Amino acid sequence: MNTTIRGTTRLLGAALRTLLVLTLVCGVLYPLTVTGIGQALFNHQANGSDITSNGKTVGSSLIGQRYDLPLKNGQETPAPDLKWFQPRPSNGLGTNTVNTQYKLLLSGATNRAGDNEELIQWVKDAKAAVIKDNSVDGYQVKPSDVPPDAVTSSGSGLDPAISPEYAHIQIHRIA
Repeated sequence: MNTTIRGTTRLLGAALRTLLVLTLVCGVLYPLTVTGIGQALFNHQANGSDITSNGKTVGSSLIGQRYDLPLKNGQETPAPDLKWFQPRPSNGLGTNTVNTQYKLLLSGATNRAGDNEELIQWVKDAKAAVIKDNSVDGYQVKPSDVPPDAVTSSGSGLDPAISPEYAHIQIHRIA
């Protein structure tokens, strides 16, 4: 019996030492090392790729931003400010409820299948909006001219990049 208690105590001691060592290595040293390397080699990306103007953060070079008009009375969704290029649709997982100073979109894919009726309707509505918003005097956008990135969000829902085809459709409106 005495041998069993001694053996159990040794095993528990070894397990506790292993827990402490792995906690130190995986929970402290590794995160500090990775953070240090990120700050040293990729400082701009590691800090959110902020874009500043007059010392104030105004956006991020890695997150697509919409340019919307202020909400009017009774309006729930702002209309796009069509004097600017418009990004891909941002279909995230909802909005931030913790930091209410900003209306942040929580990123993530919608995970809707290609045959999902709601997704199909979103794409049809987005395509109609792209055609309407970008058809100007002397230039009519045809439904076949609308590229996929104009009507679908990226996997993160926040992709800043648009295709040259989508930019070309918008040039006539902006110019």
